[in-house]
Amino acid sequence: MTGDSPSTRRRFLRGLGATAVAVAGGATASGAAAAPDDDLTLGFDDEFGRYPAWAAGAFDGSVEPAVETRAMNGNCYRWWAEVTLLERLSPGESLSLAERLTGERDDAFDLVTAQEWWTEEEAPTRGRALPVGEMDAWDRLLDVATTPAIYDGGSTHAVPLTLDLFPLAYDTRHFEEPPTSLATLWESDLEGRVLVDRFRQRYAALHAGEDPDDPEDLDAVRDAVARQEPLLYDRDAEASVADAFEGPVVAGVVPWHRLFRMRFEADLPVDYVVPEEGAFFQGYHAVLPTGSRHPELARRFLDWATRPEHAAELVTRAGRKPAVDVAEHVPERYRVFLTWPEGATYHPDDQLDDEVSVRYAEMRRDL
Repeated sequence: MTGDSPSTRRRFLRGLGATAVAVAGGATASGAAAAPDDDLTLGFDDEFGRYPAWAAGAFDGSVEPAVETRAMNGNCYRWWAEVTLLERLSPGESLSLAERLTGERDDAFDLVTAQEWWTEEEAPTRGRALPVGEMDAWDRLLDVATTPAIYDGGSTHAVPLTLDLFPLAYDTRHFEEPPTSLATLWESDLEGRVLVDRFRQRYAALHAGEDPDDPEDLDAVRDAVARQEPLLYDRDAEASVADAFEGPVVAGVVPWHRLFRMRFEADLPVDYVVPEEGAFFQGYHAVLPTGSRHPELARRFLDWATRPEHAAELVTRAGRKPAVDVAEHVPERYRVFLTWPEGATYHPDDQLDDEVSVRYAEMRRDL
C-alpha cells in the first residue's frame, strides 16, 4: 500500500475472496477449526510465508506451562474488511473472521498482523493499548522502526515485526558505481528501462525538491511525473519485478523483500542504495485486537518473537527484514543486504491528507 491514493487506504474489500489456512502445532490443516479457550490464536498475513507455522510450534515448546498455539495465514485486508462490514450487518448475519477479531467467538484472535497504514488509521480503536515501557519487545526495536506517526501521542497499539524499504534498486552490471540520487530515474538514456513499483508520486516530489507528504508546488511534482513517463518500462500485467530486471530494466524503486528474493533466490545481479533524497519504508505490525482473550500470553509471544534468534527466522522463512537486529543470527551472505545504511533519510509511509491524496490520484489518472 503506497498511500498515494485515498481509495487505496480504504479499499478493505479487495481481499474478500482470499482463502485462509489454519496451522496448529506447526501442522497445516484446511480450514480454521475452533480452538479451545486456553489456546493462543495468532493471525499472520500471507506475506509471512512459512514463518507462522514454525513460530506456533517453536513457541509452544518454549513456555511454561505449555500452551497450544494456532497460527493462521490469510489476507489481513480481508480480516479488517470483515470487521468494517460486521458493523453494518443486520441481526442474525455473521462474518466469522470479524467475530474472531472482536472476541465474539471462542477461537478469537489474540494477535494479528497489519500494515503500517492500517495501524495508524484503525489500531487505536480496534487494538489494545500496549504498555511498551514495560515490554522487552519494544526495547529491542531498531530506531527506524519507532519513527512512524502511529507512535506519537504516548499511546501505542502496535509493535513492528518487519520492515520493508523501497530503495533505489539497480543492476550491478549496468552501473560502474552505485547511483546516489533519484535523478538516476530521470536519466534520458534509460528510456524504457526504469521501473517504479511503489510511491511514484512521492518519489517524484522528492526529486522535485518538495515535501512528498505535503508538497507546496504540486505542479512541479506533476511535471516530474510526466517527464519520467517515457522512461518507464511497459510492464505486462503478468510480469514480475524479477522478470523486468531479467529483461531491459536496470534501475527503479523496488520493495526490499522482492530484492532479497531476486538476489538470493533468483541469483540476479541486483543491489540497492538509499538515495540522498531518502527512501520510503513501511512494515507489518503486531496488534492485539480488542477481542483478544489472552492478552498477557500474546505479549509473551511478542517478547519471544522479537528476540533476535527467533526474529531471524523471518529472513529465512519469509524473506522479510525483522524490526530488530538479527545480524548475528543469519548467514553471513545476508548481513550486508539486511543492514540499512546509517545516516540515510528514511520516510515512513504516514497517512496523507485528503487533498494531497486526491491530487496524487489525479496525476495517476491523467497519465
